[in-house]
Amino acid sequence: MDNASTDGTGEYLSSLNEPSIEPLLLRENLGGAGGFYTGMERALSLNYDWIWIMDDDAEPERDALEKLLRCQNPEAVALTSLKIENDSPFNYHRGFFDFSLFNKGLVKPLAPEDIKKKCLPIDHSSFVGLLLKAEVLHEVGLPRRDFFIKFDDLEYCLRLRKKGKIILSTESKIIHKAALKKSRTTWTFIANHYYARRNLLIILKKWKKPKFYLYTLYFMAKALLETPFILLSGRDLFLKLKANFLAVWHGLTEKTGKLF
Repeated sequence: MDNASTDGTGEYLSSLNEPSIEPLLLRENLGGAGGFYTGMERALSLNYDWIWIMDDDAEPERDALEKLLRCQNPEAVALTSLKIENDSPFNYHRGFFDFSLFNKGLVKPLAPEDIKKKCLPIDHSSFVGLLLKAEVLHEVGLPRRDFFIKFDDLEYCLRLRKKGKIILSTESKIIHKAALKKSRTTWTFIANHYYARRNLLIILKKWKKPKFYLYTLYFMAKALLETPFILLSGRDLFLKLKANFLAVWHGLTEKTGKLF
């Protein structure tokens, strides 16, 4: 899946003469959510039993799939690997739903003792290395492409857990080649302040409505408190202020899609 990249990836994929690889080249960037939607839609049409999804910066170890499948059972709708970043387990993209956590993505991450178990039922896994039972996808549908980016995986796992268990194989490992330093560009600000907050509010409005009102007030207060710091930052002021306040309004009104 090439999400309208501009670095020559699409051309490279098109030049491959490998029957087992089918490049899907998008004409516009649909965000991570749109990319996963499109890829999973195509995979479902090919009638596979399982569909394994991951980001382009993720690399499963050679025996990752074999070890994943050791954890399957009749109740499992999805299996996931232990995510490794900078040579250590990264527990924040695997965990348990916790709607009491303000601004923490609604997920309680794994504790060190959790990963001592070989096959651990969890509530949430990011899309980095999630193996999905295809027959269940026909029931729960595809990820919400209108989220564009941020928390499409959380919303999807809420649907999956209504149908069965997500099992973490702690012996199966996938390397996530994340950047060592966090980016501070205007785009990352927009991703974290607009798309993340908007999508969290939309999720809460459907799944935990009492919490939705608390989070709305919380994000409104944060937007106001962050305004002086945005003004002092001196870069892309209007864009950042717009992203900050529209996140709450669009969460309330459930306006989705790509805005920035």
